[in-house]
Amino acid sequence: MIWYSALWHLLGVLTEVGPAGLLAGTAAAAGLLLAVALAVRVLRRGAVAAPGPRITPPLPTMGVPRHRDPDAQGRPRPRAPTAARAAARALR
Repeated sequence: MIWYSALWHLLGVLTEVGPAGLLAGTAAAAGLLLAVALAVRVLRRGAVAAPGPRITPPLPTMGVPRHRDPDAQGRPRPRAPTAARAAARALR
């Protein structure tokens, strides 16, 4: 309903404006559209020119990862789940 009142107001304003006012309004609207079109073109060109990081395939020289000794000095030993963790999982 608001759009109808805005359109009615616009029509009322345009009927009171002479030919020079209509020409100036049309020129202003065309200039605004041209500025928006140029801004969109510039923004698109910038977005295409700088794409995000690309995913590259792994190098063929990389083989199977080296398996390390889990019992080596300084490495933490794997632990079994505790009763508190088992209870927390049961509540999920």
